[in-house]
Amino acid sequence: TLQEVALGRGEGGLGDWLRDQGLAEAPRLAECLEVDSGWEAAVETVLAGYLDAVCVPCLDGPAQAATALAQGHLTLFETASVSAADAPVTTELADRLHAPWPLADLLLGVQTAGTVAEALARRSELRDGETVVTPQGVWCGRRWLRLAPGGGDDGMLGREREIRQLEAALREDTATLEQQDAHLEA
Repeated sequence: TLQEVALGRGEGGLGDWLRDQGLAEAPRLAECLEVDSGWEAAVETVLAGYLDAVCVPCLDGPAQAATALAQGHLTLFETASVSAADAPVTTELADRLHAPWPLADLLLGVQTAGTVAEALARRSELRDGETVVTPQGVWCGRRWLRLAPGGGDDGMLGREREIRQLEAALREDTATLEQQDAHLEA
């Protein structure tokens, strides 16, 4: 339930509009990402405004229909324009996550540091538009710092990882139960 609400799948204006456009079940960007363990907070900090983006093959139709959206905020992410294999990886943070589509334009100039001290020490080396993020989600530029309270397990990406793990464990347990039922039946 928490994940569904975080992904914008609730009732009301946006939910109704998505249903009307046939996009209610369209994947959200957070559902399509696989993030290296321990880097969820960093990715969530940098992509915070994009994780609930509705993935669509083409922006044209939904973007034109969005003028009828009366309330809520909507982010659309086009998936068909370029394949992930065709896009160059341009940032260190992009190396820490895996997506079926290129995200380089969302992560342009984002470097990584293992600790806050390392990130702060590297600020003077940053050029305009470059930033540094730590696994804990501390994100800084040359003259600014953003802290993300809580860890990656509290956020949308940590929950998504846990949901995937629980679904895999459930499939394994179901298979084991079916085997044991067949053995007991025999």
